[in-house]
Amino acid sequence: MYCIVLYCIVLYCIVLYWFAVGSLQSAVQNLRFTLTGSRILNSGFWPSKTLNSYRQLTPLADLLGLKNLQEAMQRKMASMYKEVCETEEFLSQINADQLTNLLSRDDLSAPSESFVFKSVMHWIKYKKEERMAVAAKVIGTVSLGLVDIKEVIAELNTEEMQRVPEIQALVS
Repeated sequence: MYCIVLYCIVLYCIVLYWFAVGSLQSAVQNLRFTLTGSRILNSGFWPSKTLNSYRQLTPLADLLGLKNLQEAMQRKMASMYKEVCETEEFLSQINADQLTNLLSRDDLSAPSESFVFKSVMHWIKYKKEERMAVAAKVIGTVSLGLVDIKEVIAELNTEEMQRVPEIQALVS
């Protein structure tokens, strides 16, 4: 009985995504990612696998309305933030929306807000040209009042950062 119900759910998800995207092959492939994400969340895993799953599954879970999977992925990433925030995969693949959603969580695992601020600045500098457009949005999720003012000034009082009015509004 359990298998029949599971197959019906899988078939429903494939059909739903097929209508949304218009490609049966994409529907089956993305459902595979969803199921892989569920397995990763329920087993021992490595940070790079989690990052890839988070990056791929978060938009899919949002599109399909899989709020439980989306919340579980975000909760797992928040619990691993300290371990993953400086990895190559994190710096190169996590987008601004995913990062701001992660940083906005109350259960973010980080030793201090200074650590979070430094990790955000590292993420921005990793692809500075393309990320300066979203820098203020991401920096705005950090509680700057809890970060040493000398660190904030050293990072945000640069010529590049002063060109962005939204960033200057954050420090004034």
